[in-house]
Amino acid sequence: MTRIEEISEKEWIEKARRFVDKGTYLVGHEDALVEAFEGGQMVINIDGFVGSTDRPSTMPWIACGYKAVVGALSDIVSKGGMPLHIVVSLSLPADFMVEDSLDILRGIRKACDDYGIKFLGGDLNNAKDVVIDVVAVGRIIVERPIPRRGQIELGDYMYWLGPPFGSTGFSLKALLDANSKISEEVQAIVDVNFFYPKLRMEFLDLIQSLPIKAAMDCSDGVAATICEMLKETGKSVTLFENEILRNSIDFSRFNVEIDEHIPLIFHSGEEYGIVFITERIPDSMLEKFGIVCIGTIELKELSFYGKAISCSGWDSFTKLHNK
Repeated sequence: MTRIEEISEKEWIEKARRFVDKGTYLVGHEDALVEAFEGGQMVINIDGFVGSTDRPSTMPWIACGYKAVVGALSDIVSKGGMPLHIVVSLSLPADFMVEDSLDILRGIRKACDDYGIKFLGGDLNNAKDVVIDVVAVGRIIVERPIPRRGQIELGDYMYWLGPPFGSTGFSLKALLDANSKISEEVQAIVDVNFFYPKLRMEFLDLIQSLPIKAAMDCSDGVAATICEMLKETGKSVTLFENEILRNSIDFSRFNVEIDEHIPLIFHSGEEYGIVFITERIPDSMLEKFGIVCIGTIELKELSFYGKAISCSGWDSFTKLHNK
């Protein structure tokens, strides 16, 4: 008998696929699923937040509720979907404090208010851990949903719409450092990028004027996302190192060792940014939407300043799993 932690979350998902009915679109390896209905296409996603693995001890419960919603909605947006509704299954220990449970709901409500989403209620269960499962429903607003892997060609460009590179990994590192008191400057980074991440709704404006070939929500780490998008295409990406560093947090201000830069930038996870591939975007549009051009599609090995980048990233069972 094999434990899930011995094979990784992604390998387990591959085994589970044979039990699942395929949607109308995006069959195979997509996070959010799309079904056609009279008058349009519905996109559905479910995402879970687990207290024991996803919440540092100092993270407010209101932030947990907020982040759980953004995590579920982000996959919908990256597929070209306008999020509309959520329902939530909340599992709590019997001795969990009532006020803390209401803080989770306050966070859920705040995220819905921030992005115009209807919170339709859900379910409550008794469990040994805090688990927030969010089911999100949206409507595709383009002719076809944007796939994780499309007709990518050599010379296409890869772009990033998200927080500063390394900000989520840096935030988690600061939160887990028991010997360090968090300064106001660091706390501001944590609040904006880790506790209350931004849902990239501007992507829905962007796709109205650009032919996006492929896109993926980044929640398991930048490297894992890039590798997943290019898997089985026979292609890779030549990274624009200077652009990535220019749009990272300023590691030098916080005395972060240089050997930690690559793990924090590429392997941290929970960024909820969007990686997408298209043709060259005009500079004016890059500035307008806050987009970063991170590389061009070529055949070279994925590397950063001469160092090979592994495809490892966040894994629910093994934390960092090299595959």
